[in-house]
Amino acid sequence: MYRFSDTGLNRPAHDDVRKLRALADDLERLAAGHPPIEADLADAPQIDAYEFIARSVPAIYGLNDGHPRLSSPTITTTQLWVLNEQQGWARTYSRYYRLGR
Repeated sequence: MYRFSDTGLNRPAHDDVRKLRALADDLERLAAGHPPIEADLADAPQIDAYEFIARSVPAIYGLNDGHPRLSSPTITTTQLWVLNEQQGWARTYSRYYRLGR
């Protein structure tokens, strides 16, 4: 998670930007029906005896006021990426939020 202030982000975002662009490009290719080619997997690490786990990521939980898709009284956001409490906003994986009390 990044914090945003008058001086900008609290740390460089270049690595996250690069990784997110690569993920978006891969998802577009997969959505078009194109699986990874041999070159994509040639240097990929292998993971053995794997299992799926849940892990915690920063998010915001609070009272819902005007979410376009969720109507429950309380919501949990997607992963929190940038927070500016002084200006009253946050950016999650999927959207901006205005911060209330």
